[in-house]
Amino acid sequence: MNDFVRPVRPFAANSGVRVPIGTTGALPDFAKKAVDLELGCGTGMFALGYAQQHVARHLIAIEQTVNKFRTFERAFQKQQLPNLTPVHADGSLWVDRYLPAASIERLFILYPNPYPKKKQLNLRWHYMPAMHSILRALKPGGEILFCTNLKWLVDEAAAQFSGGWGLDLTSVEEVRLGARSSLTLFEKKYLERGEICFDLKLRLPG
Repeated sequence: MNDFVRPVRPFAANSGVRVPIGTTGALPDFAKKAVDLELGCGTGMFALGYAQQHVARHLIAIEQTVNKFRTFERAFQKQQLPNLTPVHADGSLWVDRYLPAASIERLFILYPNPYPKKKQLNLRWHYMPAMHSILRALKPGGEILFCTNLKWLVDEAAAQFSGGWGLDLTSVEEVRLGARSSLTLFEKKYLERGEICFDLKLRLPG
């Protein structure tokens, strides 16, 4: 077995976590709308742009950090995009409580905190027990985009998502300055200082 691939214990929601579990607006009709999810949306740069560019789809964008979410919410209030739902919550708890099975078509995890210390392993999204709930919410054939500027992290995530979670690995692509408009503020910063970023694309079989 690949050294990166690990079994992940079942998810158990911790009711003692003091983070809001709620939304700032009504959720879409999952049966009638193509719905996508961004975990850890930060100040909302990607979410706002994505909603503007994909008016036929609905994006749920979740951020836990108070200051980042407030910045995101202010921008959302100015633009009032009807196909975007900002959520201030712990993403793992919110997804487990609110998302029906097979309700999400696209999942975005863009430049997550890498938690580089060995003792922080289970805080990386691909090793989190919450991924049981997150992948249950993804439709068969649903797509995942995972972005990072860290080669070791994209290698690890690719191995765990494919070997540990059974996802199909579509591609791992290098992103360099000028290749596209930056998806997030982190990507913009990394590319402008000469780093290479990575797009990991996966698909849920079915």
